[in-house]
Amino acid sequence: VRIVCFPVTICVGNKLKNAYAESNLDKGTIRINKKRHYESGYKRINPTKDGHENMTSTLYHEILHFHHPRASEKMVRRMEKSGMSRMSDKTKKKLLAKLN
Repeated sequence: VRIVCFPVTICVGNKLKNAYAESNLDKGTIRINKKRHYESGYKRINPTKDGHENMTSTLYHEILHFHHPRASEKMVRRMEKSGMSRMSDKTKKKLLAKLN
């Protein structure tokens, strides 16, 4: 899986309500709610082994929204699932490093 990054600002927005992340196509920003990924009591979409939400998967999901702005949420989730399964550990670490 090759991730092409274009001018996108990736930042942490822990004040997002009811969302793991949001992307704004007009401003070119992706905001990730790190706090929500680790809080208990939420339904997990892509849980890690310790039960928290997978932040790498969330970030990849939002990048897919930028690459395919007209794709439905169902289609983006399918692409995310197949892309994450084919992605190497090295690429996942590079993707997560963009957040820090």
